[in-house]
Amino acid sequence: MTCAFQDCTNNKFAPHEECALHCVKGNYQNDRRKSVLSEFYKLLRIYIADFLATNPASSSHNNQSLFNSSSSPYKRGLGINFPQIFRDGDLDDEENRNLIRRTNTNDLIVLRNISFPDRKSKDSFDYFKLLKLFSRIHLLDCHLHIGDWQLEDVSFFFQGCMFYNQFDITPVRMLSNDTNCLFSECDFKNKVRVSPTEMNSVFEDSLFSGCSFGNDLVIERLIFRKEVISYIDNTQSKLFAIEISKCIFEDKIKINNMKLAHLSVEDTEFQSKLEVKETTAQVFIFKNSNVSKVFDLFGSNFIKAEFSKSIFNDFAGFEDVQFGSEQEKGNKEFLTIFKYVTFMDFSSFRSSKFNSGLDFSKTNLKDTPNFLDVHISPENTDRETFRIVKNSFDDTGNKIEANRFFVKEMNAYQRELMNTRGKEFEHIKNLKNSGKNNEVRLYKSSKDYKSSKRARWVFNINSFISEFGGNYMRPISLLIGSAIVYTTITLWHEWYFKSHEYFMSWKWFDIISKPFNEFAINILPFRIFIKDRSGIEFISLIFYVLFAILIWQIIVAVKRHTQR
Repeated sequence: MTCAFQDCTNNKFAPHEECALHCVKGNYQNDRRKSVLSEFYKLLRIYIADFLATNPASSSHNNQSLFNSSSSPYKRGLGINFPQIFRDGDLDDEENRNLIRRTNTNDLIVLRNISFPDRKSKDSFDYFKLLKLFSRIHLLDCHLHIGDWQLEDVSFFFQGCMFYNQFDITPVRMLSNDTNCLFSECDFKNKVRVSPTEMNSVFEDSLFSGCSFGNDLVIERLIFRKEVISYIDNTQSKLFAIEISKCIFEDKIKINNMKLAHLSVEDTEFQSKLEVKETTAQVFIFKNSNVSKVFDLFGSNFIKAEFSKSIFNDFAGFEDVQFGSEQEKGNKEFLTIFKYVTFMDFSSFRSSKFNSGLDFSKTNLKDTPNFLDVHISPENTDRETFRIVKNSFDDTGNKIEANRFFVKEMNAYQRELMNTRGKEFEHIKNLKNSGKNNEVRLYKSSKDYKSSKRARWVFNINSFISEFGGNYMRPISLLIGSAIVYTTITLWHEWYFKSHEYFMSWKWFDIISKPFNEFAINILPFRIFIKDRSGIEFISLIFYVLFAILIWQIIVAVKRHTQR
């Protein structure tokens, strides 16, 4: 029976409907036991022979001196019959192999629609022995069940190929092509690992153009002279991960318009531009890596992001980036962290959102960053971060935004004080449970405890009245309410004590209130206001002090919405 593959005249390889060239391959042991590998080797020889026969230009070498055996059956006129060598010759014979190598060094072989099985170099039917006889190989629409493709002194181009197993890519020569990439429109079903060999750690050419990945892409310990990724087809539903470690990129690298589960960059040097634009990743880790040129994250979205021990020597753009989770704003796991990161040039966070908070307290800034229109959730954000953002607006003269973040800074400080209070209560509770009552008394009488308690009172009152100057309507409301209460008291006092008979039972009120009223009259700044408030001077003093505080808070709040 003939192979079911289109235009193939080989016999099918039972139990498959296709021949050994086109049938689906399994693991190495099963294919070897079922003689798939040996049959594949035989048919590949015939395929190559037919290709050479129908493409004579690829084997047109007529220099007879290159082959000295005049009795060879593979001579054709003054030329050499390469198709016959591949079809019938002993390719294990070193003389024949040397003949092909010497006379066929510039030949190109195109392998189309072939399903390559796994292999072992020890086998006599290892098909790499055939491929090593060519200097240029173009694999077109092939299916590869192999784990790597290491062939020295051979140039390759993989176009429209499908890789089913984990595949290791090591530095190889690229066959010149229109995409200028080693892999074009290829589909990697399993994990891809790009790593060096013992002898070579440099990729001279680009790798991927229009490829898709069904699993992780790991790039490690390599030097890249050209752009690694020209374009990746990321339309598939499964999210994959990109892990880059201990690499040097001499040309720009783009990781744009992708949907990733994880993006990790560690111990890597980018000597040119790095772009991660319009990309979504659940996790983005950038650790111990340096970028010499522009770093651009424009329009990306990261649920969890951490930058640590890294240096950005040129412009660093974090504009229109979504950080954190909008659904879990209080989850500290999604806090965006910049830890021991150095910005040697201008950095911009314009219009970015840190939905789960930002830790910017351990950054080193040589220039003032741009935080215009930034949104930073107060959850998990510390006071130092808000101070840095506030100062960036102060340095550029944007007082309104500086005031807004001053309020956030004060709120963060209040939360710190509340956390300190909780720790104090826990410490006191532990001492009481341990029966150390003397230590409890000593702790409560300490200066630190009393100072912390006073600071909490001041901040809590300030927060209640005007939210640290962020809310001018609250002190206005309190002022109006206080004025109404005070007016009610004065009217009631006037009506009751002047319009009604003064009962003897109220004399005790005079006895108690007189010292307080005399004290109030002696407070000079308020004496002019309360001298006519006979009998309620002390109460009037309290309200006038409250009015002064509220008026001051209104002035401060209004100014912080206009200037500071």
